[in-house]
Amino acid sequence: MHLAVLLVASVLSVGTLALDNGLMRTPPMGWLAWERFRCDIDCDQDPKNCISENLFTDMADRLSQDGWKDLGYVYVNIDDCWSSKERDEKGRLQPDPKRFPGGIPKLARYMHDRGLKLGIYGDMGTLTCGGYPGTPLDKIKMDAQTFAEWEVDMLKLDGCYSNEIEQQQGYPLMSKALNATGRPIAYSCSWPAYQGGLPPKVNYTLLGEICNLWRNYGDIQDSWDSVLNIIDWFFDNQDIIGPAAGPGRWNDPDMLIVGDFGLSTDQSRTQMALWAIMAAPLFMSNDLRTISSEARSILQNKIAISINQDPLGFQGRRLLKEKSGIEVFWRALSDNASALVFFSRRTDMPYRYKTSLSKLNYTSGYYKGSRFPGPEFPIPVQSIGRLSARSKVVDVFTQKGSSLKDSEDFVVSVNPTGVVMWYVSAPAQLNLRQFQIGGNMKGPADRRGDHQCSAVKVLAVWEHDVGENGGTEKAGQCRKDPSEGRGGSAVKNLGEAARKVRNRRGRERGREGERVQEGAEPGSQCVPADAHFALSVINGRCPGQKSDSAALSSGCSAAPATLAEADQSPPDTTGPTHLRRRPHFRDFNS
Repeated sequence: MHLAVLLVASVLSVGTLALDNGLMRTPPMGWLAWERFRCDIDCDQDPKNCISENLFTDMADRLSQDGWKDLGYVYVNIDDCWSSKERDEKGRLQPDPKRFPGGIPKLARYMHDRGLKLGIYGDMGTLTCGGYPGTPLDKIKMDAQTFAEWEVDMLKLDGCYSNEIEQQQGYPLMSKALNATGRPIAYSCSWPAYQGGLPPKVNYTLLGEICNLWRNYGDIQDSWDSVLNIIDWFFDNQDIIGPAAGPGRWNDPDMLIVGDFGLSTDQSRTQMALWAIMAAPLFMSNDLRTISSEARSILQNKIAISINQDPLGFQGRRLLKEKSGIEVFWRALSDNASALVFFSRRTDMPYRYKTSLSKLNYTSGYYKGSRFPGPEFPIPVQSIGRLSARSKVVDVFTQKGSSLKDSEDFVVSVNPTGVVMWYVSAPAQLNLRQFQIGGNMKGPADRRGDHQCSAVKVLAVWEHDVGENGGTEKAGQCRKDPSEGRGGSAVKNLGEAARKVRNRRGRERGREGERVQEGAEPGSQCVPADAHFALSVINGRCPGQKSDSAALSSGCSAAPATLAEADQSPPDTTGPTHLRRRPHFRDFNS
């Protein structure tokens, strides 16, 4: 089986620059009214479900009280049919006075008081798609200022009743107008969906400069066929649209319809899994007041959300399509981790699919399974586990772990129209050659290109014991040992030290310290006397050193004198966020 070579560095090859508002560095999450509630404005006959302030406050209550907000679902987005049919006497947009008697500012305050954000809908044309006042070119500045004064946090700008020339002028003008208000307002553009979603009509470089996210394709409907059509379009065009995505600029395949009426449980998992692979915005459109526990468990799956929210921001891709109807999808994640999805197009019965990590182009190593650390969220991916349980293959929906060698065949049983989704951590035997600066990146074995990090280091982290009198012990010394073998010996020695520590009893655990051994050779080791270890790859500086350049020239010859000194070392604030050194390591498997 031949897999196409994947160049992760191509994700940034378009050269896009995200809209300069600092927003949506990870895909936005929240709730959106349209697919479930459409343009229901009959509040006399259907007061519970009509487009009104009551609907949005109800959803805000559910987000804040039922655990959604804590997982990242913070936007409550109004869609079409919210406004009056006429602008006010000053030419400004105004909400329908009967359905929104308190006005939009009151609704925004309601959201903000609960730690949520309010999104609103507009349209580039003379009318919205539902026939309400649009935002033609001469109203762009006024409407942007109105939204800012209302303290709105996001604008979705549709494109009904506008032509190609008006869209070419209007979408960039609205971006400029929103920035000029001085209020951070995330900007969702429907522009590419009205131009076929592909070049030459769609300029993704420009979109990345003016929009935080954009709709590429038609509206989702509450059906499996609709979800499947969107999946096909996005992955058939992955080489074109994938490189456009990244922190602050996202392709939007439209809403999650999990919890509505059109998807089975397996199909709901499929949508959640592939939206996570695509680094897609996660805007639910359902009734959170009546959602089933099954649908809630899918939408609140912490591992799937963690994959979706990975700060690297790479949009995943389809690796292969099998004649059996099985398709395999992959996404690069921070810290040399990745996500895999095995999807079945079959409709007859579960299919047992046999493959191996090496056939999927993974680097050699031993992938050891363990329970994913669910109770803590969000999960710093580089902080998962000790050395002895660091490398995992975890099923996202069952949360069961398995241990795999890269060359070992495995079988996954995939239900019809369903998925098996895995979180795959780095192999236990670290292959440093894949991180070479300036090296070619080849498929899932490789996670980062040289555009992302100025240097790659091995991070040795240890948690020290505190003596009976509460004193802090000295940190151990770090040394290079040329006599040791490459990689495996260092890992073995670290593991032996870790086992010694775990066998010690009657000692309290102390505060956690860390040091960075910069520019380490694969055979180097760092063995404090009383420590347990975890290895990761990270971009940072040695504690106590002022700059990366000093670390790169000298390496970390010794650990900080005390743990307090280690804790006081400032976090690295240079380079991409996902590569910054964090001041503390947390062991989720203790």
